[in-house]
Amino acid sequence: MYNYNLNNLDIQNLVNEQLNNLEPAIKKELLEAQKSLNTKTVQEDKKTVAKEKAPVVEKPAEKEKTPVVEKPAEKEKAPVVEKPVEKETTPVAEKPATPVTPTTPVTTPEVKEPVKENTEAGQVSSVIQQVVDLTNQERAKAGLKALQIDTKLTQSAQAKSQDMKDKNYFSHTSPTYGSPFDQMKSFGIMYNSAAENIAMGQRSAAEVVKAWMESPGHKANIMNPSYTHIGVGLSDSGYYWTQQFIGK
Repeated sequence: MYNYNLNNLDIQNLVNEQLNNLEPAIKKELLEAQKSLNTKTVQEDKKTVAKEKAPVVEKPAEKEKTPVVEKPAEKEKAPVVEKPVEKETTPVAEKPATPVTPTTPVTTPEVKEPVKENTEAGQVSSVIQQVVDLTNQERAKAGLKALQIDTKLTQSAQAKSQDMKDKNYFSHTSPTYGSPFDQMKSFGIMYNSAAENIAMGQRSAAEVVKAWMESPGHKANIMNPSYTHIGVGLSDSGYYWTQQFIGK
């Protein structure tokens, strides 16, 4: 019995040895069997090669990107609005004070009205008298007593109006007389209560009284029931008006 635990070379040598002793027909069959064996071996070798892993090509690593730092958004700037230049105006009224109050001047043609004479109105001009009359008309509508013209108070109010015109200012405080109350005292006026209204630019008694009545502070002085006497002043030009009130 043959030992078939041989390698291919041993098998080949054995086959060749035996072929020489066989008949031609048997020899042919053995040659075909040998050929088949060689073919199978080659095919197995090819399969072995096929089983080898295909070469692996790694995906190239992407180039590392440089980290991008976004520029921080700038804080939105608040819109800047320029302060408008205030239009320079001629002072026409002061903020009403207690008990001193001014008014807003209005420019209108001068209108003269009839003068009602009074026991103390001898030295008062017709326009000044109109201011007194119109002031008392407003008081009468509220059931208040009429204000009496006081000569010294009229002189004080007239001096104040002329001083504003001559010194070119518009204020309750005079560079000449000081406060209205200091001025009244300098004119020898005694009072229990006092107040002042001033105005500039109105060209008639009607206009200036109307302007005063349309201002709460000035109106309060005109309608104050504690006042008993009035003095009115008007500058010789420029239309500086003064009302001074006292309660005796």
